[in-house]
Amino acid sequence: MAIAAPDRTRYLLDEDRIPRAWYNIAADLPSPPPPPLHPGTGQPIGPGDLASLFRTRIELRQIGVRDEAARLSGVGRCGREYCCSTWLTELSPASQAN
Repeated sequence: MAIAAPDRTRYLLDEDRIPRAWYNIAADLPSPPPPPLHPGTGQPIGPGDLASLFRTRIELRQIGVRDEAARLSGVGRCGREYCCSTWLTELSPASQAN
C-alpha cells in the first residue's frame, strides 16, 4: 500500500513482507557512484551542507594510513575481515626515517 504526500511516497508493508536481509551493491559496481549533488548549486555536497541538514557540527580531521586501517577494524571493502586482522592485534608505529 502506498501513501502519497506532496514531496514523498511512503510504503507500508506487513511484517511478513519486510526484508530480512540487505545487500550492498556498491562493492559490485564497476566504479564508485557519483557524489550526491546540492540541488541549488549542482555541486557535490560538502560538510557545510551536511552540517545544516543534520543540525550538528562536523569536524574534518586528517588521519594517517595506519590510523585509517585501525579505524576500519580490519574490515575490507567487500565486508570480509582482512587476513592480517586475524593474527595482528595492534599496529605498531612506523617511521620512514633511515
